[in-house]
Amino acid sequence: MAAIDLPLASLDRVPALPSGGLNLIAYGLIAGGAVGLALAAGFGLGMVFAGVLAGTCLIFALTVASLFFTAAHVLGGAHWIVPVRRLIDGLSAGLPIAVGGAVVLLAVGGAWLYEWVSQTGAEHAKLFHAADGTKAAWMTTLRWAGTSFLILGFFVVARGLLVGTSLRRDAGAVVDGSEARWSVVTLIVGIFAFTLFVWDYLLSIELTFPNAIWGFYCLANGVQVFLGVLTLVAVWLASTSLRGLFRRHLFHDLGTWLLAWGCIVAYLTLAQFVIIYFANLDEETGPILKRLQHGYGAVYVIEAILRSAVPFVVLMSQSLRTHPAALTVAAVSAILGNLLDLAWWIVPALAPNHFEFAFGLLPVVLIALGFLGGALLLAQGFWRRNGVLPTDPRLIPTINGEHLH
Repeated sequence: MAAIDLPLASLDRVPALPSGGLNLIAYGLIAGGAVGLALAAGFGLGMVFAGVLAGTCLIFALTVASLFFTAAHVLGGAHWIVPVRRLIDGLSAGLPIAVGGAVVLLAVGGAWLYEWVSQTGAEHAKLFHAADGTKAAWMTTLRWAGTSFLILGFFVVARGLLVGTSLRRDAGAVVDGSEARWSVVTLIVGIFAFTLFVWDYLLSIELTFPNAIWGFYCLANGVQVFLGVLTLVAVWLASTSLRGLFRRHLFHDLGTWLLAWGCIVAYLTLAQFVIIYFANLDEETGPILKRLQHGYGAVYVIEAILRSAVPFVVLMSQSLRTHPAALTVAAVSAILGNLLDLAWWIVPALAPNHFEFAFGLLPVVLIALGFLGGALLLAQGFWRRNGVLPTDPRLIPTINGEHLH
């Protein structure tokens, strides 16, 4: 990558997305997802919907992370992000896939995954410890559908405004502070909306399990996946005819984000276990013990190594932090670790008394990867229409690293 550090004087046109490798990877992931569906069917429809749940939450978190990342950098006036701004916009293009997955779960999958959906009347009320009935009244299919519609609708609008403003600026429109105002709304409203979404779709698999930092934990995981995918796309582009547009300092920044976020994920993982350990409540320890026995505990050790230890060890060196191979290893490791984390949380709820790999953990991970492949196809469509770089007066100075001086 050292050969791409010559100063760039001008850019005649917005570069088009190169053809080739990324498309093959996306279709390969989708094919893997199809294999995962077939394997999951060997366990039953419940595991198929478990895979849909994992894929839906993966793409939703990827979308939200990309929007939050953009909003935070808009408010901070950051320059380093300019060369990858259009890539980030494209990574939120998979939101329709998350919406489709949520519709499937609301329509048919919920009854296979959640006790509070499959039970009615007195049986439903007995699921909750709150004697006044408020939680039972809240945890209903109708309320779930209503809040899901509002949450997904909010992020559809947020994406339309944030990405749309960026594209209008490219077209020459004058943007007077609207991007910053909507960034504030996205961050403030979005964090509550995202938290409620992951409470409903993931945490409520264990209905009595209280987790005060679940929203932040899931968001941190989503940001790590987003950083991993963004890094892989940037590394791939730097290996094509666009290599002169993605410089060492950009990859150093991406590597630093990956390294730091692995540490943040490790901290949040430790924090929630420390809280559960000291509280020592049956409602909290039971669901965790279920996921530490029959081999599931070993899976959690593996995913912790993939999400935190591997990025830390591989990217700790300043020189390796700009090396394509090191960035690829760290990014792939982070993505796979988070997919295992999703499967580790979901699968034991369906197979609590034995270790289910071939028809459980493996197919759920493959199905989620299939969802990711679909999101990459939508992202490529966005990049083909809008280019891979923004039309921004800060672009060439940022590519040349002038903001570093």
